[in-house]
Amino acid sequence: MDKITDALAVLKKGQPVIVVDNEDRENEGDLIALGENITPETVNFMVTNASRVAVCTNGTRTSRKIWFTANG
Repeated sequence: MDKITDALAVLKKGQPVIVVDNEDRENEGDLIALGENITPETVNFMVTNASRVAVCTNGTRTSRKIWFTANG
């Protein structure tokens, strides 16, 4: 497991990181990226290789879920 400081450095480069839950909880992982550095290619990678759900926060403690289909 990488340290949080390592993950922050990766995020600042515009790359996603995988954050995993405790094995005693859901035992799953999420791809996370910073919105200010994200590129269309990174979004495409994330939705193609994950659950096809993107959650975008807008800074007001609300979020929007966007479901992607296989055909766009």
